[in-house]
Amino acid sequence: VGETPGSRSMTTNTAIEPKLFTVEETAAQLSTGVTKVRQLIATGELRSIKIGRLRRITASSIGEYIQIRELREMGVMK
Repeated sequence: VGETPGSRSMTTNTAIEPKLFTVEETAAQLSTGVTKVRQLIATGELRSIKIGRLRRITASSIGEYIQIRELREMGVMK
């Protein structure tokens, strides 16, 4: 379709994946409770960042946590 440089196609519908999650969103992703997520953050098992007064968990931190849990389940890590 005759697009000019710098124009955007209206037919492209790409969803942007969030990179930062609230404690509540993280709990839902991990199928656990908010209290457990806060405990994981407090013990350093789940990395998080602060933005002002807000606590956010990065998508990469969630993935890292899951990967470490899987390795522990397989007996590769303690």
